Amino acid sequence: MKAVVLSFGGIANQQDTKEGFIEVRFSMVNVKSLGIGWFVLVCCATCIFACQVPVFRYALERWDADPYHIHLLYRETLDSKLLGEIELLSKSAGGKIRIAVQSLSDVKDPKLRSLWEAKHSGEDAAIFVAYPNRSESLRGEMAHTARFTLENLKQVLDSPVRKSIEERLLSGESATWILLESGNREKDNAALELLQENLTRLEKEIQLPTVEELDISPELLARVKIKLEIKFSLIQLKRDDPRERFLVDALIHSEADLAEYSEEPIVFPVFGRGIV
Repeated sequence: MKAVVLSFGGIANQQDTKEGFIEVRFSMVNVKSLGIGWFVLVCCATCIFACQVPVFRYALERWDADPYHIHLLYRETLDSKLLGEIELLSKSAGGKIRIAVQSLSDVKDPKLRSLWEAKHSGEDAAIFVAYPNRSESLRGEMAHTARFTLENLKQVLDSPVRKSIEERLLSGESATWILLESGNREKDNAALELLQENLTRLEKEIQLPTVEELDISPELLARVKIKLEIKFSLIQLKRDDPRERFLVDALIHSEADLAEYSEEPIVFPVFGRGIV
């Protein structure tokens, strides 16, 4: 598993339990392209700072986001005015997504046709969002699917939680942690308390590299617009939030076994240009 599943008794895949230490391991998955891009990459929390330039800062400044691919399939026809609005939405996304509009009769991909029949056979149109190609383990896999409406398409492009994470990362946070709640108040509160306690401790214990270790002149470091610091924050995400359907699906579908933990809170750290 790449995410951290918080069971009621503690951390399910914790590798070192000394003094409540949390070791987090991740893989690559693309949760969403934000204005700065959205990438989910998971790595050891204690290894983020091992390089000359901390990975969270290197990722923010240098790792380009890979666009999501949206397949918009329709059964018969789409109104020309609607097509115009779709084109405007695509342009406004600034390259974060690629939308392919296609008649169902022209679809050759057996996986897409199978998904249509399984999930949207009674619909006139539907959207299928594939993970970015850079995510090798998820290439071609679907992050999200929904009945096509302009509102559902807009929700793929942006949402309140993703906006908040973008703002926090651009303000200089090392990582923003998403707590995907289980819906069980007791479990969620226990997970929240455990996570807050450890994030507070890690902020104090993790040390940034010195100027000498960074191999950067103090003058250049002084000109950096976003302060280099160890700072974490937490966002609670409800699984049934109608505004966050895409984000929840993209997180849950990023690992084959995460759906098995529907009754447990799960934690996803996000850094750089949206890397989890």
